[in-house]
Amino acid sequence: MFLTFEIFSLFILYRYNNYQKASFLNYTESVTSSFYSAVKSTTGYFNLRSFNDSLQADNARLRTQLIQSYYQNGIISKSVRDTLYKQQFEYISSQVVNNSVVKRNNYLTLDKGYEHGIRERMGVICANGVVGIVTQVTPHFSLVQSLLHGKNITNAKLKKTGDIGSVTWDGSNQLFANLNDINMHVPVSVGDEIITSNFSPVYPEGVQIGKVVMVNRKAENNFYDIKILLNTPFSKLKYVYIIKNLFKEERENTELKSITDPQK
Repeated sequence: MFLTFEIFSLFILYRYNNYQKASFLNYTESVTSSFYSAVKSTTGYFNLRSFNDSLQADNARLRTQLIQSYYQNGIISKSVRDTLYKQQFEYISSQVVNNSVVKRNNYLTLDKGYEHGIRERMGVICANGVVGIVTQVTPHFSLVQSLLHGKNITNAKLKKTGDIGSVTWDGSNQLFANLNDINMHVPVSVGDEIITSNFSPVYPEGVQIGKVVMVNRKAENNFYDIKILLNTPFSKLKYVYIIKNLFKEERENTELKSITDPQK
């Protein structure tokens, strides 16, 4: 009885008094907005996975269309279109499902494999720079030898001068690597950018590797001792791109013939 009279009294209060009626409507509108906002945030969170997958696929498609992904064959013709540039690199988006950064030889596991077109010796990059090279492939997964691996050697060059060198990791710190084989006659300074060179059939030329943070002269030879800060945040890697060089097999076969038959 009491609850019935109480509800009836509140109904009369809010029904026939403009101030109380307006206050009640404002309150219920605020509660409803908060509820719908919470629902939208929750559904948006659970949709992030599909959104990120779609975004990665779009990024891979756009990278494939970059001018760096094409090979210039030097033929210019007015009668035939698209003869100056031919597709050389394709990109396949993938997600990191396992990763190590504290070992002497580090690896990553990706959620793409043989059934997705992945093969051994394909390069792997991220939005920031070089990641590593595919070493093993199963139908649904790939194992990547990280740049943070004692046996990984990445062909590189100084962006400012174009001088060729190689990047290796000494196992001491995941943030830094060494740039080797740069002669002391080359002008090198802190802040110089290091990128991939066209000597590598694995990566396109111009992919970021890092920046010079220390330059020392070696007394025993004519090369610098250079330390670089890596662009790739290896401990935070989640999404990467696997690179397919459409001319890689042809190039490697050509170079192999020159080694096995030096007279030709």
